[in-house]
Amino acid sequence: MAEKNESADKKQRGRKKRESSLKVKTIPDSICDDGWEKFIKDKYYHFSSKVTNSNAAPVGVRISREQALDLPYVSARTIMNSGIGIPLDYVVNPQSKRPAYIQSAVQSRIQDSQNPSLKVEPEEVCEKILVAYDAVIDNVGFFGTDIVPPEIRQILLPASEKEYRCVSPLGSAGLAGLVRDAAQAEGGARISIINNDSYKIGGANSVNVGLLVGRVKPLMFHPPQKDLEIKKVLAWYYKGYLPALRSSAVIKYSAWLDSVKGKEWSLAVKKRERQFIEGIVSGLNKQADSAKTLLLTRKEELPVSSDAADEELMSPTVPNRDLSMGWLLRDGRSHEWKELASEWLFHRFQNYSFNGRKLGIGADDRRRLISAITEVL
Repeated sequence: MAEKNESADKKQRGRKKRESSLKVKTIPDSICDDGWEKFIKDKYYHFSSKVTNSNAAPVGVRISREQALDLPYVSARTIMNSGIGIPLDYVVNPQSKRPAYIQSAVQSRIQDSQNPSLKVEPEEVCEKILVAYDAVIDNVGFFGTDIVPPEIRQILLPASEKEYRCVSPLGSAGLAGLVRDAAQAEGGARISIINNDSYKIGGANSVNVGLLVGRVKPLMFHPPQKDLEIKKVLAWYYKGYLPALRSSAVIKYSAWLDSVKGKEWSLAVKKRERQFIEGIVSGLNKQADSAKTLLLTRKEELPVSSDAADEELMSPTVPNRDLSMGWLLRDGRSHEWKELASEWLFHRFQNYSFNGRKLGIGADDRRRLISAITEVL
């Protein structure tokens, strides 16, 4: 009997301990209204100029799942493709109590339901906040993008031989927090979290920048240890596969073209050109066969099932996927594919250069070459 009483006392003490550890946040009556959706929509974004430079004018960008990317890189758009939502944060300090309760409501939803540590009351207002948050998190939005603040670090990328494109990077505190959590969970020697207390965004009063900026910490990623074959098959799966022209074969073809320039284009000349094209196409096919073999050998490294068909060796989002797959799957080549591949190879001939000179193939050669390439394919 004494043992039963002792057991009951332990349970009661444990229940009281859990109840005492439960933190309750009560939303003031003054903001228990229906203005949450407009507040979040106007002020909350995935990316903020303040994360890049807290002294810059506020700029915010919000993206949607429709912009998700299926690529093996860590970014907001690729993480969204995995079904994970990127937390939002405000780009301008609203001088309001609302952000604190928005953050608490979001935290209360993702905690352990069996052992909660946070509760937001009134519950119906908490639900309104979450509904408003969900409505906005997948809604494209922009703030202050009309003029780019000069304080943002800008990167110049070459757009052409004579032009550059100016790119202004915006940080995402929500994304940084997800990456940091994943790095801490995985551990190991590949990622180091640099706990530098002096790395603070917004100075002593970081809430001027956002509530999540405290989670932005430097990460040091060590060089990948994967072998080159895995890098190749991943690149082919996500970007597509196209064989490369062998310089030796193309140079021989170029020298022959120079030798027949100005001469009559007889049947013998056409036959000799066809032989050059056959040799070039044969080299392309051998490359494609080797690529297919490597893809099949390293299939376990790809995001496909072990019994996936050959047609699944490439992501469905690859640009010009039909052209790439035709090189890999020779048996499935249709007449339409041969015409497409002939156009592609003709343009490769046109743009091919070595030692500062091109092949000398122009638009007048298009019809003859495409016909010959199509026959060889």
